[in-house]
Amino acid sequence: MNSSSDIIHSIIASINSDVTKSESQKKEMIKFLTNQEKFNNTTNHLEEKFEALMSFIKFIETNVPQSSCKIYGSFVRQMFEKMFLSTYDDSGYGDSENHDVDLHIFESKEKYFEAKTEFNNIIDTFEVMEKLDFDANIKFGDFHLVKITDMTLDLDEPTKESLQRMKKTLSEYILRYNTNSDNPINIEDAELPSHTMMRYRARINRIEHSIKEKFNGVPHFNIILKNPLNNKYIIIDMLSFPIDSNNYDIRSDINVNTLCITHNGIESKSDFIDTLRCIYKRKGIMKIDMNKMINDLKNNSLEFSEKAKLYNNFVNFVGFRTKILSVGYTNIFSDIDKQICDIYIERNESCPITFAKPPYLVMNLECTHNISIMALAGLANIRQSEYTEAINCPICRAKLIPKMVDKQTDIIVIPDPSIISDIFTTGQSRRNSISIKIPNYMQNEIMSKDNLNIVFEHLGLKDKKEE
Repeated sequence: MNSSSDIIHSIIASINSDVTKSESQKKEMIKFLTNQEKFNNTTNHLEEKFEALMSFIKFIETNVPQSSCKIYGSFVRQMFEKMFLSTYDDSGYGDSENHDVDLHIFESKEKYFEAKTEFNNIIDTFEVMEKLDFDANIKFGDFHLVKITDMTLDLDEPTKESLQRMKKTLSEYILRYNTNSDNPINIEDAELPSHTMMRYRARINRIEHSIKEKFNGVPHFNIILKNPLNNKYIIIDMLSFPIDSNNYDIRSDINVNTLCITHNGIESKSDFIDTLRCIYKRKGIMKIDMNKMINDLKNNSLEFSEKAKLYNNFVNFVGFRTKILSVGYTNIFSDIDKQICDIYIERNESCPITFAKPPYLVMNLECTHNISIMALAGLANIRQSEYTEAINCPICRAKLIPKMVDKQTDIIVIPDPSIISDIFTTGQSRRNSISIKIPNYMQNEIMSKDNLNIVFEHLGLKDKKEE
């Protein structure tokens, strides 16, 4: 039996070979069919993914009764995007198949600790499932668990290599010192015998502190499900409980990313109606007060660690949260001070600091220079000298302050309230001139004539029924 995609492709082939239609007619017809195919594929995938997720969540909550799972992030957004995907429009949204699903198991850290044993047992169960063949037929919907990875303190490769390199260097310094000294030292000692050792340890501590601040000790697992029948995958990014960090809260950055599915319905950390409108308009509204962050950065009394937190906010937001611009959204606006940091995508030149190849994100600075997001992450997390608290532009050495640009949200157009006011103040109400006619055949079906007159009188309307 042919799939809907096969049928659509067959129709498109027929259209292309039809000599009776103009090229513009063919283009419009193919555009409509292509959009319809995307709608069908997205529908089928979301249905498969939703069925698998419901089974996965039910399995967890059955075995860990204290749990209360919540789905949030791009998957929830995509469920609402689908309502608007069926419109005759070729711009569409992003590829929903290759987006992961964000999941919280417990509502708080306290609930997690109450059920820590049960949670660890379910993780052990998943690790057993990972080793089973498809023939075991243990699955969620049509999907089998094929991989689970502990991501609790997982690092990106450059940071991991940098951390390992610094630890190795510091260990070699300490080993060399202890070989020639009668008073051996330890890496945890309050004071180390040289500025070089102290500097390396400070850098190591800063990176490790940044890691802990970002993940906040939250047990974090990446789970991959596979459907062997069609080779489709579902990636679940599973946190035991929501991240609660003073550094950065990814749940409240852009309104279209704040939706959450719970047992009690849809939760939203912003105006739900406004969020739906943004999804329809393919725009996002930033909920972070970046101007406050800028003012804090200009504060000369801030220590390096405090500045690093603020810069990491920019890195997290620009580097990770603006990715909706690559999945069909056209712009990000701000309803706080109506400004957002000035960013763009470099598509031609390699980064002069990290040597990363294009494309990559770049942030413009107040000093008129710019810096890649990767380079900013490096400056914010690896202190250049123990003798300064500054984080400066690598070109002119001015304060590294992101440039802000106006990005004010558009306004919902409503009727002019003064028109309504004039109608009532001048007595130009249409109420007394309204003519309501109800066909004879409907009168008996709706209500008796006496009851109908009572309703009209209550509404202040004249009885204009047909005789």
